[in-house]
Amino acid sequence: MKKIIFSALVATTLFVSSCGKDDDNGGGSTSLNGDWYGYVLYADENNKGMRWSIPNTCSEQSYWSIADKKIKLESYLLDNNNNCQYNPIYYDYTSSNGTFHMTISNDSPTGKKGNTSSVKYEMKDKELILRYYDGINDIITVRHKKGVDYSHLDPLTGRWLMTKYVVRQQEFIVKNGECLYGEIVAHSLGATLYLNYPENGQCNKT
Repeated sequence: MKKIIFSALVATTLFVSSCGKDDDNGGGSTSLNGDWYGYVLYADENNKGMRWSIPNTCSEQSYWSIADKKIKLESYLLDNNNNCQYNPIYYDYTSSNGTFHMTISNDSPTGKKGNTSSVKYEMKDKELILRYYDGINDIITVRHKKGVDYSHLDPLTGRWLMTKYVVRQQEFIVKNGECLYGEIVAHSLGATLYLNYPENGQCNKT
């Protein structure tokens, strides 16, 4: 099994290096104004350590609506009953040197009016990449704009689930409810490999 893990890590290293091409102009340009949905996230989700992940069900419904002077975070948050609750917050903003300087606006449905925050941003291959500090960690979110074609991106980015693996002549199939599980969440900025595997009667998770 250790050989399998090692091979997977080597493959992931090669995979990340192939995805790391710096091509700012390959996808053309697009305006900041519009609706931006979460694509991948680099954060410490559920206290499992910093890792790349895809948005959860509530986050998939959330988006940033950017206009010339206003940013509306149309957010949905998971409550204690595992339901997505609408929690919008509106900001007045200015931008300079790749940074949004944001102030909670007087017409914001939630949040303390007048509170300020800053978010670094860059546009790359039509993606909006946001970086900010949440008080504990440096977070990265990658957003895609509604109605924009992203077919120019590296086809290896996204989420990949393992369905089986073969060791010598033996084939193992991934089944729901069992230990064996593999997933890669990848972007040009990096990737995270998840691997659960049985060994000596235990389910190891890495």
